[in-house]
Amino acid sequence: MAGASSEQGDNKLNVELNLVPFIDLLSSLVLFLLVTAVWLQVGTIPAAVESNGKARFSSSEQNRLTIHLTPRGLDLSWPKSRRTSLTSMIPTQGGTFNFQRLESVLNLYPKGSVVPLSAVTSEDGVEYGMVIETIDSLKKAGFTTVALGVD
Repeated sequence: MAGASSEQGDNKLNVELNLVPFIDLLSSLVLFLLVTAVWLQVGTIPAAVESNGKARFSSSEQNRLTIHLTPRGLDLSWPKSRRTSLTSMIPTQGGTFNFQRLESVLNLYPKGSVVPLSAVTSEDGVEYGMVIETIDSLKKAGFTTVALGVD
């Protein structure tokens, strides 16, 4: 215990400072700091961006499958080598997206060829859950490199 005493005439002043609560508070704050630092490390996503703002791994537009979700349906933009042979629009049915049709169209992509980067974008007003279902359909069809794009 830390303390101070002072004698001035008849008045004795004896003050003891209780340090145990301060030590408890400090140790719990250090523990919280360590746990937070671990969770921040787990929650980071590595980004492939150089300091000047250009990506190290660039994907050319010609080798990318882009699926754009609109209220009218799914707009597919295939790589240049496959644009003429595959469907480019899957309309909505009764206001909902036809993900079974999307999966069947994606399965038509040749399995022996290199699977391109695929990106999913959407217009305002499209529910986020529909974007996630589109990404799930791409993953089921073997498109493992899927990006969530913004326009």
